[in-house]
Amino acid sequence: MDLRIGIDTGGTFTDLVAVDEITGEIITSKMPSTPSDPIIGILETIHSSEITPERLARSQFIHGTTVLTNCLIERKGARINLLITKGFQDIPYIQRINRKFHYDLQWEKPIPLVRRRDTLGVAERLNYKGEKVIPLTQAEIERVIRHLKQKAKKENSEAVAVCFLFSYVNAEHEKMILREMKKRFPEMPISVSHRVAPIWREYERVSTTLADAYVKPLARRYINNLERGLAEQGLVGKWSVMKSNGGIMDAGTVPDYPVNILLSGPAGGVIASQHYGQMTGVSDLVTIDMGGTSADVALISNCQILTTTDFEIEWGLPVIVPALEISTIGAGGGSIGWVDKGGLLHVGPQSAGSEPGPACYDRGGSMPTITDANLALGRLSSDYFLGGKMELKVELAWKALEILGHKMGLNPIEAALAMVEVADENMASTIRLKTIQAGLDPRKFSLIAFGGAGPLHACSIARKLGMRCVMIPPHPGVFSALGLLLADLRVDKVWTKAYRSDTLRIEEINEGLKSIKELARSELKAQGYPGDPLMKLSMSMRVLGQNYELEIEVPDQVFTQESLEKIYELFHKKHEDTYGYAMRGEVIELISFNASAIGVTKKPAYKVEHESAKQVLPETRDVYLAKDRKAGLPIFKREALTPGSRIQGPAIIEEPDSTTFLVEDSFLEVDRFGVLMISLA
Repeated sequence: MDLRIGIDTGGTFTDLVAVDEITGEIITSKMPSTPSDPIIGILETIHSSEITPERLARSQFIHGTTVLTNCLIERKGARINLLITKGFQDIPYIQRINRKFHYDLQWEKPIPLVRRRDTLGVAERLNYKGEKVIPLTQAEIERVIRHLKQKAKKENSEAVAVCFLFSYVNAEHEKMILREMKKRFPEMPISVSHRVAPIWREYERVSTTLADAYVKPLARRYINNLERGLAEQGLVGKWSVMKSNGGIMDAGTVPDYPVNILLSGPAGGVIASQHYGQMTGVSDLVTIDMGGTSADVALISNCQILTTTDFEIEWGLPVIVPALEISTIGAGGGSIGWVDKGGLLHVGPQSAGSEPGPACYDRGGSMPTITDANLALGRLSSDYFLGGKMELKVELAWKALEILGHKMGLNPIEAALAMVEVADENMASTIRLKTIQAGLDPRKFSLIAFGGAGPLHACSIARKLGMRCVMIPPHPGVFSALGLLLADLRVDKVWTKAYRSDTLRIEEINEGLKSIKELARSELKAQGYPGDPLMKLSMSMRVLGQNYELEIEVPDQVFTQESLEKIYELFHKKHEDTYGYAMRGEVIELISFNASAIGVTKKPAYKVEHESAKQVLPETRDVYLAKDRKAGLPIFKREALTPGSRIQGPAIIEEPDSTTFLVEDSFLEVDRFGVLMISLA
């Protein structure tokens, strides 16, 4: 193998990082994304990197993408037929009993991913033990097939979701209809709940299965098109895709389980942040990835990334899959500034994206964006954007800001400063909420900022939160693509079976865990992992009578009554940490068991290049520090900064993929790994 190549496709830019396995040479490239056909942006980024077809043919390729996430958010997925146990057709529409706004009489529930007219009740029924109450007959299967065929003549249905009651206990009925569907509709993508989400809680299981079916046709087209495009460039071997949980999976399995890569794009940057935290000895980090469309926030506490099994497409539409706990807000470089009817300034969530992009791109965009504001303030260079590959038009940014400012009675500079302030406060508020809800003090964390726009705003955000340290890693603009090269292969399996601590049968638990561990290992082996994987186990538990459970990590071992007692104590401690009290002595319910097989991959040994050990005299540029204060700040090129270099703020550090704005009363020192370590007064 010659190179390991990571490509991250975002809403505005497509980023590439390649590392030579032998020399440690690092190659980066960044080009505008092409939302109408993402494959074009990927291939253009490869061409821009100047990696030869010969080297590409000897390379390993790992990909991260937000294409499926955007498909869900923008509601541009497939038309689905839902097959569900008769009498339960209204589950996707009733949803939950709670409301987003308790006292808003105008609020409406989110629209499901499937239409009511496309939902068909199937005469079958299992009880909670998995025993047959109403058997699924061949006659009923034929009725369902006829119904789908008749609909296909009139309407263009693209996928089918199957979710029968208690199929997570006994999947026989779902397997029966799946076999017949594959015979009669061999090209139709089908999602079945016992494979996608074998969990209890009917609404969450239905919602997750629908999400999988909704993006399945797009996932199939996307992977097939990208595979053809890569083959044309000479890369014909196996390649991988980043999963929402921070692991990677073989690209060939993505069309079968696309729900696993919904958070593929943002996960790479969090993985890379954890890696740099371990290298530099910083164990508590808040990560902020500010790209062109959005800003993604995650937490790393004691070197461990906070994870979840429940994220929402929008409020009330859950997807239950293992994922890194990432919060996203509409605050990217392309986020648009606008004024509401009451005269209040907003920034985002609307974004100019890459087509047409900010006004200063001169591609037809006319609305003011964060990029326009930073350019007008002098924080961005008009002739060094993307390392000089793309010229920004200051006059167009001023024109857009002038129109915005007129609505608020402000001049263009005041409007630009107001936009930056609003965006910074939005990001700081997200971090504040995320840390405090987890019982953590943001002042005890360091902020690691990346993405094309993250380093521009990092110091201001950290100061609002009382943080004292900001870290800017090497190549921050393509940092998420670097994270793709650091990820391990990973397969997650879940077994849902309810047990009570006072009546459970330990031998059944050991047999069930053994089964899902073997299933996870075999899937990992099928994806090409040759070695013995690392196994991680957890149990989801609650006190009898509670409605929600806590996930407890447990050792990979054969369980005994003694070892289970130790696990119960871990549960009580987590219960106390989460809710403020423990209920020792009460019966505990064990709801589900989770197994993760992790195939540890070789991490690239890359090196940071510097121009020279000599101090290079910086250029200067006028930068607005306030509406009535402009100063000539030194402009440093990052490649000229060597380990031990020190800079007193205010100053600006430029590099081809990003720009760092060093605020007043701050001090920067470059560490031995090339990280910009910024101390704030």
